[in-house]
Amino acid sequence: MTASADTLLSVRDLKVDFRIDRETTLHALKGIDFEIPSHGTVALVGESGSGKSTFLLCVGLINPPTRGSVEVGGQRVLDGPRACVDLRRFRREN
Repeated sequence: MTASADTLLSVRDLKVDFRIDRETTLHALKGIDFEIPSHGTVALVGESGSGKSTFLLCVGLINPPTRGSVEVGGQRVLDGPRACVDLRRFRREN
């Protein structure tokens, strides 16, 4: 699925897992779908430990997700843990 031209940020099936030890995995984000329109204001709220910072690190292109995609301004920048662009340059210029 591709975001429309009036979408600033589009996240599809975003999942982030952290391996605690050989037998334990923490599922921090579980299949998040999210869109932010080009115009308007958005607030991200939730309880402590609910994944707000983890989500922001993914969409801020700092930490890649385990699975899912992130599009900014209609351009796919992350496809799971794989970057589709030079992330340092993209963050600097956008």
